[in-house]
Amino acid sequence: MTGPQTIARVEESYAALTKALGESADVAVDCAPVEEADVAFLQLLLAARRDATAAGRRLVLAAPAGGALAGALTAAGFERPGQPGAWTDSFWAGED
Repeated sequence: MTGPQTIARVEESYAALTKALGESADVAVDCAPVEEADVAFLQLLLAARRDATAAGRRLVLAAPAGGALAGALTAAGFERPGQPGAWTDSFWAGED
């Protein structure tokens, strides 16, 4: 994933994730190049992970959330209270 990952690009991002999951049983999403992210992108990643699991596939983050992704997670309330950078789901830490 690169550039802005917002509601304006969700269809394009969905197509890219769907294609990747169709070509490989294990997909690692690199979010480091993401310049901007919003809750639509977070929802897309969670839905893609859910769909991958249901299909016997695996979708993970290539590295723990940082940069724009971390900013979107914090803004959306995915950070544990009083623990900066500690996410409410291990997926965001790149552990899932």
